[in-house]
Amino acid sequence: MIALINDHGDQISATTATRLIELRERLKLTRDAVAVSAREHGAPASFTAAVLRNIETGRPDAAGNRRRMVSVDELVVLAAALDVSPLELIDTEYAELFGAQTAPVPAPATKTCERCASISGGVQSSVREDVDLLGALEGVEPSLAELAFRLAQAIDDGGGEDGRQMPALAKELRSTLLELRKLTAARRADDDDDDDFGPE
Repeated sequence: MIALINDHGDQISATTATRLIELRERLKLTRDAVAVSAREHGAPASFTAAVLRNIETGRPDAAGNRRRMVSVDELVVLAAALDVSPLELIDTEYAELFGAQTAPVPAPATKTCERCASISGGVQSSVREDVDLLGALEGVEPSLAELAFRLAQAIDDGGGEDGRQMPALAKELRSTLLELRKLTAARRADDDDDDDFGPE
């Protein structure tokens, strides 16, 4: 069994991270809130939202391979923080290896962004794709994303005043997206430096 778990560590961690994100978003919890709850359930003081982000994303290398695995300690405190059993965060194929009589039912899939689901215009669709590539947003990032969506909608609607606002809207949209990318890139750099709990 240990050999099988070792051989499938990437898949177990990736699926656990996916379940974790789905459950956190379904409960409408921020990473900060989950990190605080995890610390209340035994995680060390170093377990922060940045550590949780690295667990969720896997800190992929240039080839896209997961560098950040989920440790057993993390699985236990995160399950407690989200008020589920650790088995509910593990893929059904592997849960039985850990003693589940029947594999747990997967958490229902949720949309990352309800606003994104309603986007239909050409510029709005492009902005959605750009924002989706940035991953989960924190701090002021969701507000900037919402501003970008509104600007894109105004552009798709014709730019107002018979299109006379189009240049100003396009300029503001570019500026907003650039700022959003800068903030997320800076946060990712900080997150990589802050991750000092669990395996690399």
